[in-house]
Amino acid sequence: MPPTFSPPCPLQDIEDAASTSSASFGSVAILDSCTGCISCRVLAPEIFHEARKTSSDPTVFTEVAPGRPLQSLEEAQQVREAIMSCPVHAIKWVKRPRDLKVRPLTEGYPKPVSVEKKENVFLAGVPSKKLFGGASFLISRGGNGKDRNMLIDTPDCDEALVEYLKKRGGLDYIVFTHRDHIACHREWKQAFPDVQRVLHADDFTDETIKFEVKLQGSGGSGGSSRSTAPLVCSLPGWEEEVQLIHGPGHTPGSIFVVFKNKYLFTGDSLHYSRIEGHLVGFRLQCWESWSRQQASWEALLRRPVPFLHVLPGHGEPHRFASVEEAHASLEACLKWAKQLPDGYTPMGRFRMWAITRTTSKRRWLRWVVDNVVLPAGSKVAIPLYRLDEGDRDGRRKVFGGMSSMVVSVVSMLVGVGVGLVAAGAGGGGGGRGGRWGGR
Repeated sequence: MPPTFSPPCPLQDIEDAASTSSASFGSVAILDSCTGCISCRVLAPEIFHEARKTSSDPTVFTEVAPGRPLQSLEEAQQVREAIMSCPVHAIKWVKRPRDLKVRPLTEGYPKPVSVEKKENVFLAGVPSKKLFGGASFLISRGGNGKDRNMLIDTPDCDEALVEYLKKRGGLDYIVFTHRDHIACHREWKQAFPDVQRVLHADDFTDETIKFEVKLQGSGGSGGSSRSTAPLVCSLPGWEEEVQLIHGPGHTPGSIFVVFKNKYLFTGDSLHYSRIEGHLVGFRLQCWESWSRQQASWEALLRRPVPFLHVLPGHGEPHRFASVEEAHASLEACLKWAKQLPDGYTPMGRFRMWAITRTTSKRRWLRWVVDNVVLPAGSKVAIPLYRLDEGDRDGRRKVFGGMSSMVVSVVSMLVGVGVGLVAAGAGGGGGGRGGRWGGR
């Protein structure tokens, strides 16, 4: 389960300044508590951009588009949704337009993401804080009151969305792409008692023991697995349109969902980077194995799995012009991933890093958790430590200009204490030890 954080400043700490002119639609800032959940870039992609190593604050993951003011009240509404969806309260109005109407966050959802309306693929709701800002999607088909619906992960169980689905045939399945996106499953089961909850066996815990569909088998992606038979399957009633493919790496039981050979729902296993110009993965939030994650991507190419749209739970979505372009982007992703150190991020260490980042303003303490708590291979996801092209020749300059000798000394002095605290923070680990707890 994602960690819960207290905001570094109250939400009401907003300057509700009067607009200086009718053309002023407000301004917004990213706080240094940003942990990179990326929901803001999904909701307001023109306003929020991926941060660079050369950004004004390279310790954060997202920046406000430089020199681009908000241009409409609609963009201001997008920013408001982003502010309310950020799980660590890392976005703040600098000036809030007085003409901005407070409307229900669920208004306008589900929002279509498909180019062809008949394909009925939607962003189901505002990204949920319970999923650490994770997006969820709705697939709907049919008509004349005989629609069949499927959720890929879940938004908050909002009454308006529940009524929307009840009027359109109810809900067949909720497919969970991996175990740390299950937070809302109880509420949705209460709203739709007949819904089938789907999760891979390798991500099952005591919390999910009553899920109706336990997927068995591996995706042929290599590495050890508690399941052995290949998993490329569908679900009753959706055989001609939906494929489920085991894609471990982010978690042992992560899956990809393919719809109509056009839409690839990736959970937290794959997303688009505007800076890199191709698909990428989460090295920082890799809970199981970076090498196994790459093997899962390679399996998508070997099959091959056709897709045009990549729709992640966390990360930026993208639409490609052709299947060939999509596969070329995935190949570029693999080349990029092989240049990064192998390994994974123990959940306990990530929690300690994230909690420190969202509650402390002490720069020295942040440096310690970046360089001691996080494994060296994990921190390259932070723009400050990102590998430049010149660093990707095997030298692995992952310390952002800091002397590795200093890092070694600090590690020696505080490593034991940090290890104990991190192990305590990750002790729960969702009921599973090993790579789900502290190392």
